[in-house]
Formats: sequence, C-alpha cells, structure tokens
Amino acid sequence: YSHNLQQDGSFESTTLDYLYVELANHINATTGASLNSSKLVNRKYFDNPALISALQQLQYGELDAATEELNSFLLTDESNLIAQRQLAEIALKKAEFKSVDKIIAGALKLANVTGDRSESARLGLTLSKSYIEQKELPRSLSTLSQARSDAANSQDWLYLAYIAAWAGHVNQRLSRYDAANQQYQLSVDYHRMVGYQAGQVIALNNLARLALIEYNYSAAYKYVKQSVDIVTQKQLTKLKEETMLLLSKVENKQR
Repeated sequence: YSHNLQQDGSFESTTLDYLYVELANHINATTGASLNSSKLVNRKYFDNPALISALQQLQYGELDAATEELNSFLLTDESNLIAQRQLAEIALKKAEFKSVDKIIAGALKLANVTGDRSESARLGLTLSKSYIEQKELPRSLSTLSQARSDAANSQDWLYLAYIAAWAGHVNQRLSRYDAANQQYQLSVDYHRMVGYQAGQVIALNNLARLALIEYNYSAAYKYVKQSVDIVTQKQLTKLKEETMLLLSKVENKQR
C-alpha cells in the first residue's frame, strides 16, 4: 500500500479463518478495494514462518539470504510453488536465465499436475520477464498469452492486470502501438476491478507515454491527468514525482 502509511494493531478470534477475513476486510477498507474478502482466504503465504521470513528477506533485497532460506524450506516442502517461483525471481534479478528456465519448467509441470492455474499464471509471467530480458520478445508474448489464459481461468484479476501491462510493454517495444494501447487499457481496467490505485497510475502513465510517442498530446494529457488525481487523492508519494514530471512533459508538448 505504502511504506509511508503503515498501521499497527491486532485482531483476536478463536478461528484462523475469521482472522484472515478480518485482515482482508481491513486491507480493503484502507486501500479502497471493493472485493469479497470471504472469497480471498489463501493460507499459502501464511502457513509457514520460514517462507514468510524468506519473502521478507527478498523484499529488502537480501537475495543470498533469501535464496538460502528458500532452498532450505524446499527440502521440507519440495512441491511449494511459491518458494520455487521466488527462487526463479531471484535468478532473474541476477540475470541467471538458464536457472530461471530450469526452475520454472519444473514448477509449471507440478502446477499442471495439481491444477493450480493461478500459480501457473504467476510462473508464466516470471518466465516471460526472463525472455524479455533476453530480448526474445515474440517468445515472451507467447508465454504471456498462456499466462493470461491461466489467470483468466482462475479469475486472478490482479495478475491479469500485471500480464496486460507487460504485454503492452512488449508490443510497444515491437512498435505495435495499437496492441500496446489495448493491453495498457486492459491493465487499467483490471486494476480498477481490484481497487489497486498504484497499478492504475502505472498503467495510465504507460498510456500517456505511448500517446506521446504517437504525438497524441491530448490523449497523453487525459491519461496523465487521471494519474495526477489518483496520486494526489490517495497520497501515493512513491509515484507522485514521476507522475508530475510526466505531466510537465506533456504540458510542454502541448504548447
């Protein structure tokens, strides 16, 4: 949500399910999301302290420590797809593309066996980012297409938004501007569905930059103005500077 808007507190209950839902309700209220919390109970991230610790280390950029803890965790839970995906993400950060391919290939086989389409979508997105880094753009689009199918099948709207954003990025690099515009628009729509304002801002800024490339300054202004309204109302401090700079660039082009 924002490192500048942290809250402390606790919930109490005799059941874990109630605590999960209460936490989800509180997150929805704080972020302005309009989701059904009772359908979002997912224990995969909460059930193992070792996995939580590894994810925290990864969040703070402690890649070697996170790798060691994830590998140790997988010795006791070798089929954990979240841990495998995080290892692939670390390998991607280190540009170890062969390791990414190997990890994802094994994890996707397991996801297919277990029917975990949501995790298949996440794994596919990681693999597509690896192809993008290797400048294999058509291959990345094919992988994104499969990831989109998996995310849609599991009604994973947030990852549909992420996948659309990356598809827009790849199409833009291939100078397929109409396709890029369509994907960025989808990213905005999906982010609105889940109430993720920061995602909306990023997607709208992408649309504005694309419009600048096409010399469509009125469209660029429309998109960036929407971004400015969101970052101002929601106090999205991490996105405000780049959004205001983009607004200034668009206004200069309009003169």
